[in-house]
Amino acid sequence: PEPTSVTSLLSSLEVTISNNMTNRDESIRLCASCDHCRARKTRCDGNRPCSACKQRHIVKHNLINLDGVVDQAQFECFYSPAKRRGPVPGHK
Repeated sequence: PEPTSVTSLLSSLEVTISNNMTNRDESIRLCASCDHCRARKTRCDGNRPCSACKQRHIVKHNLINLDGVVDQAQFECFYSPAKRRGPVPGHK
């Protein structure tokens, strides 16, 4: 079996998500920065996982590089839905 790269897994995940989103009436908009970068008020590059979360994972686990790391959940880089702004619809 050929090893699966992180980018191929992420692209297949994005295709699955986009196919599911077309079936819904309204789409869920994600924040531009991940939860960790937003909490630390640092710049997030928006990749999945972002460079800050990759670096944090390397330091936390004393790694030299990310070879062999396939699972995105290991990075703990999550993008929450954007907060709704403005008045509540249907409320005066």
